[in-house]
Amino acid sequence: MKKVYETIEQQQTMKQLFTLLLLILFNINNKAQPIQYTSLNGHSHNDYFQAQPFVTAFEAGMGSIEADVFLHKNQLYVAHTYFEIDMTCTFEDLYILPIVHIVRSCKAYPMQLIIDVKTSSTGTLQELVKQLSRYPDVFNEYSPINIVISGNRPPPSVWHYYPSYIQFDGRPDEAYTESEWQRVGIVSDNIRRYTGLFSNNISPQCYQKLKKIVNQIHRKGKKIRFWKSSDTEETWQTLMLLGVDFINTDVPQRLKKHIDRYYHYASLSKSNY
Repeated sequence: MKKVYETIEQQQTMKQLFTLLLLILFNINNKAQPIQYTSLNGHSHNDYFQAQPFVTAFEAGMGSIEADVFLHKNQLYVAHTYFEIDMTCTFEDLYILPIVHIVRSCKAYPMQLIIDVKTSSTGTLQELVKQLSRYPDVFNEYSPINIVISGNRPPPSVWHYYPSYIQFDGRPDEAYTESEWQRVGIVSDNIRRYTGLFSNNISPQCYQKLKKIVNQIHRKGKKIRFWKSSDTEETWQTLMLLGVDFINTDVPQRLKKHIDRYYHYASLSKSNY
């Protein structure tokens, strides 16, 4: 039997080269400069499920990390649901203190920490500000760590009451005043609003809808991410082709390897011309 590819690695290589060709053709036709993707474009979704929350994504060089946060008995906990709260998994222990360590030891790189608020925004953010304010040398408007509030966000009209180093997760279909827009750290959306249930198979029609949203947000000077995207190499490549700024993943190390491998092939291709 004739073998089309001899190894799985060769199949992956062909996929990478084919996608690279699509990227080149797309950008020639649209006269656009593609994003030079690195692991900083990775978004560690539900990061607390990692064997080492924060640490795994940090070591993979992810530029965005997300944690679900609950206020319970005047303490902030990281969990997927309220019933899964573990008293040993405080937000301070899993995220604040590791960030304090890397910033004070000069190991930090530009990163956003997206805090998905699961309980009342007023009480949760009050406790969050209280905890962050204990480390003014780490959490401030000049810090490499951007704090972005998602989930149960307060109304945009009160965003200005919060410390200036705290930003908020915007939505493409929400209207903001100019001052409110300044507090938007990133714009996020559910990709299944455009693709339907199966986000791993994006049709040309859905692709155009997504590209329109991406371009719209970029024209306004903001970055964008989509949640509920499939965690596959094909979907990662499609998001890169679209110019999405942060690629959603539950496997940070795999995404890093994928991006590194892709640009390795890209550099080899350029060196042949």
